[in-house]
Amino acid sequence: MTTPHQINQLNANAVRVGEVRVGDALALERHLWYQLETFDSVTAVYISSENREHVAVERSDNGSFQVKVSGDSTGHEVRIYAADRPGHRTKLLRPKPNYDPRTRPWYTSALERTNEELESRVEQRTTELKRLKRPQTRQTWPKASFSLT
Repeated sequence: MTTPHQINQLNANAVRVGEVRVGDALALERHLWYQLETFDSVTAVYISSENREHVAVERSDNGSFQVKVSGDSTGHEVRIYAADRPGHRTKLLRPKPNYDPRTRPWYTSALERTNEELESRVEQRTTELKRLKRPQTRQTWPKASFSLT
């Protein structure tokens, strides 16, 4: 099992046993942050829902972190923040209006394959080539258990 698949399985298990409440965006953000610290080959973890909620944590090549949040609480504007530790956003870098994760290729391709409401994407760094490789993996949870409101 590759690292992206392991992360998806860990997330699925954490949701199933109640360790992660996907309805708590800040807790979800912290959880994803710690995964990036644990798995140094992973550069980003995104979780999005059918109701347009989106949480992402990304690590850039220079080691800095960004947090992306979108949904009802932001008027569906994705807000991209610099962050220096889990749950501590330091600066709003830029907003993007009218963000809909359901239109993203990684989301639509997962729905075509599974017809489920949740897609989690993990990007894995290819260090030998110093470029970003983007394998797309998915994990689904029961419809009733996912709601970022």
